[in-house]
Amino acid sequence: MMMMRASCTVGIKCYKMMSCLIYTYRATVLRVRQENMKVLAEKWKNMSDERKRPYEMQAQCDARRYQTEVQSTSIHRPPPKLL
Repeated sequence: MMMMRASCTVGIKCYKMMSCLIYTYRATVLRVRQENMKVLAEKWKNMSDERKRPYEMQAQCDARRYQTEVQSTSIHRPPPKLL
């Protein structure tokens, strides 16, 4: 649980009181994220190939970057130990 610290007395730290809004946010954020992902997936399905193209190009560029990084780090990484 994340709480903010405030100075209560000299040398002693205590946590600030959290509002009911923060508790509500924590309880609903995961559900909202899942709902948003479903909406986004539906929009993606209905999107034309022309509108998808810029996102697909970004993903391809990122895939190349990732492969380059994996190859460069695997050169410096020691081989795994066999049991």
